[in-house]
Amino acid sequence: MAYDCNYEKHKCADACSTCKTPGSNCKANRAYVRCHDCGLNCYNAQCLENHKRKNKAGRSRCDSVHVCGTCGYLEELKVGQPPEHQCGYAKCPVCKQYDETATHECFVTPPKAKESSAPYVYYDFETYVDSGKQHRVHLVTAATSCEACPKLFPRPRCSVCGGLHSSANCIAGRDLALDFTSCVSHNDCACGMREFVSVGPHSIDAFYCWLTSVFKQGAIAIAHNGSAYDAFLLLGALLNGLAKKKPQVIFQNSRLMYMKCDKITFKDSLNFIPIGLAQFPKALGLGTQLTKGDFPHVFNQPQNWGYVGPYCSIDMYGGKKNKQHDSIADWLAKQEGQVFNFNKEYLDYCLQDTLILREGCLKYARLIKDICGLDAFVQSNTIAGLAMSVFTTKFMEPNTLGVISRRSDVQSHKARCWLAHLNATEFGGRLRTADSGGEAFAMGRKVDGFDPETRTVLQFHGCFFHGCPKCFPNGDVLHPLKNQPMRAIYEETERFTRLLSTAYNVRVLWEHDYQDEGAPVQQPIRLEDALFGGRTEAFVPHAEATETVELRYRDVVSLYPTVNKFDKYPVGHPVHHPEPHLLDELQLARYFGIAEVSILPPTNLHIPLLPAKINKKLVFGLCRVCMETQCSSECTHTDAERMLRGTWSTPELHKALQLGYKLQSVHALAYWTETRTGLFADYVNTFLKLKAESSGSPGMAEDAKAAYMASFFEREGVRLEKVEENPGLRFVAKIFLNSLWGKFCQRDDLTSTEIVDSYEAWLQRLTDPSIKVKSCEPIGESFMMLEYKPRFGGAGERAFKYANVPIGVFTTSHARLRLYEALEGLGTRVIYADTDSVVYRCSPGEYEPPGGSSLGQWTDEVPAGCRMVQFTTGGPKLYRYVVEKPDGSLYSVLKCKGIRVTPEISEREDELQEILRHGGSVRLPQAQFRRDKASCTIRTLEMDKTFQRVMTKRVYGAASRPYGFRE
Repeated sequence: MAYDCNYEKHKCADACSTCKTPGSNCKANRAYVRCHDCGLNCYNAQCLENHKRKNKAGRSRCDSVHVCGTCGYLEELKVGQPPEHQCGYAKCPVCKQYDETATHECFVTPPKAKESSAPYVYYDFETYVDSGKQHRVHLVTAATSCEACPKLFPRPRCSVCGGLHSSANCIAGRDLALDFTSCVSHNDCACGMREFVSVGPHSIDAFYCWLTSVFKQGAIAIAHNGSAYDAFLLLGALLNGLAKKKPQVIFQNSRLMYMKCDKITFKDSLNFIPIGLAQFPKALGLGTQLTKGDFPHVFNQPQNWGYVGPYCSIDMYGGKKNKQHDSIADWLAKQEGQVFNFNKEYLDYCLQDTLILREGCLKYARLIKDICGLDAFVQSNTIAGLAMSVFTTKFMEPNTLGVISRRSDVQSHKARCWLAHLNATEFGGRLRTADSGGEAFAMGRKVDGFDPETRTVLQFHGCFFHGCPKCFPNGDVLHPLKNQPMRAIYEETERFTRLLSTAYNVRVLWEHDYQDEGAPVQQPIRLEDALFGGRTEAFVPHAEATETVELRYRDVVSLYPTVNKFDKYPVGHPVHHPEPHLLDELQLARYFGIAEVSILPPTNLHIPLLPAKINKKLVFGLCRVCMETQCSSECTHTDAERMLRGTWSTPELHKALQLGYKLQSVHALAYWTETRTGLFADYVNTFLKLKAESSGSPGMAEDAKAAYMASFFEREGVRLEKVEENPGLRFVAKIFLNSLWGKFCQRDDLTSTEIVDSYEAWLQRLTDPSIKVKSCEPIGESFMMLEYKPRFGGAGERAFKYANVPIGVFTTSHARLRLYEALEGLGTRVIYADTDSVVYRCSPGEYEPPGGSSLGQWTDEVPAGCRMVQFTTGGPKLYRYVVEKPDGSLYSVLKCKGIRVTPEISEREDELQEILRHGGSVRLPQAQFRRDKASCTIRTLEMDKTFQRVMTKRVYGAASRPYGFRE
């Protein structure tokens, strides 16, 4: 059989891994024969012949590869490309640079700008909840568009029911238990703009069949919150017989972030525009004619389809938050005496959501295209990825940000321990290693250790990197980094060992035989251990304003953009200090980096500085044992018990030493020789300028506008040009300001989800040495869903292409230091703090954080003219405060993370206030949508959540003190 596969474009599932001939089963007969032309080690003579045969394009497998005779590296060759491989050099799988492997350092590189001519389809599902609480898709609306589409308004009304839809799509008077599908095309549009409607038990099937038949060349389908709802439900239908091919999916826990099936790509607009659909018109400036309505979802039951009569009661609209509830109540009062036509309102509600989504996404995409020339919904799957593309493409200088994996190289640490032990016990310090004089060369290659006196070569073979047959018995599996079968890599390792043995004394240790021999080699520093979140802490359980004491609630203007613009960041790759244990406080102060240290806190610091992760919580205390045991009595522990051992950034450590912390020892230090203040300043300034210019100046005279622009330049160092109100541009600028730095900290060990449709594919994944399968579930009629993680020491060693944990470490560290500056000035007057905000008591003449509207300044959260009169907290993210309006009336605000504050809960606010002040608990009813990933179904779960105080970060009385505090 001739080699007819176009290997550069696809890989046949049953092809031989060597000759690439489909169905040849070459490995069944293993009598290896090496090709003298390309160097490929074929399974047998037939395999050798197969790889020589030319395909229809006149190329053979032999023409497409070259195997190095020295190191065995397999190089894929394009048409007319001569072999470029040099021993010791390879193309980096992360940054794609061809470089010397021993010295290569990865840097973040810009992605290619992705383009697509595929049309966009915007869609929305409406569901009802059956007797088993499962959500069933019953109505689907979809709309397409392009830049040539005519204006939406005025939209013609239906001649049948008067609704805001085409008469052909009208469902008024229809039996909604029966299937109905219609699609209206607007022929006056260049794209043949379509509005699709399908209702009935098979509406989701009709929608997908319409997509795949009308858009045979592909399309991008977008739903708002589709990853958690619409697309998730569609995946369930696809796996139960609707899909022609297996879907490609990307999950984040149970959220379907991306899906592609039958050339249709599904994305979630919520991942780019993180607001509710009802906020689209105002946030994006879509005008007043597009307004999201409300619909009585609880009333949507089969027995009510076709209902015509009075409007439903407000409880049919579900458990809305207070403001939404009040708005609906006011609207329903105005509908008194009006007729509610279920079918008409049902379709108008769903179609209006679709059109709001379409107009919002179109405007968002145009704004992104104008700002940076990228296609928003093509370039990435999330706003974080899009912001990273914008930064790396438009603002990042080359070779600035290193690709720094979250995890250290464990295997090389084992090798260092073994070599250090032998150097100390057998070779009298003569060994040349990476840690001692640099690796020596033998037979043209670097070796792990070399003793020139006895001509001894020491080799530590990592099982994964050298294809160990004991640990990886399936030798036909391709090595994910070297693109060769594991068997071939092992054979090459053995060949080179035999070659070394002809001239040197050779000692080899395989990783699986390694035992820790107690060599004095420090574990490599884990940079991710210095990555802490924001500081959220309750200091005083209850406070009230008096005639002389005010309560203030302030937060920082754009805290993280402030840090990105003004604070110091590392450039390049870190240097690991060879002798950190010799450093004292003064010597450590010379370095900018991340250090693992043992440090003794002071005994009487009211607001400690250094964070510690205790029982999965971020705690700021003065004694390790007190924090671990939540000791409420005065600390009596020894210095050894009080001492903290952890990893922190050096800016935080320098501040800690100023506050009275005492450095005991430095265990590891990663430092940077090059730093830069304002590494992200150009990015921040660009979007800060867009935000300020688009905020507008309604009614402002030209001289006042000029004064405003001059003032802004003085405060921010950014010169404004055209100040004109543009809500959409302002919104885009605002979310880009806050969406960049977190992507650098993305974990590189995330769980991947794959859907397989054959036994062979399933078995291949189960036996893949580079991954660890977590679960394997049958799903749908003929599919399996696999969840797996990279196996570290395997392919998982490959870093995420934007990985730079230190960026996140220094961003959050600088942010905590900026918050601490305010906390330190306020002292015992602090009541509550949360990442970028602080609540405190204030009397005339006392210190307050500097107020203003510029980056890094503090603004009031309480509306102008109002005053906070009471603040009560039950712990982090749990508080209630009371505000007095200028007319003397009062209103309260209740915040409780994880609990939706409905009108029913608000009616119990006095009871909740009592719990916040004096303890106790109460169960509050909550309704949640629960997704089942294995079946791709959604159910409504009625449950109770416990409302109670959680005061575990300090020792509380009338005020509070940190754990470990001594007078």
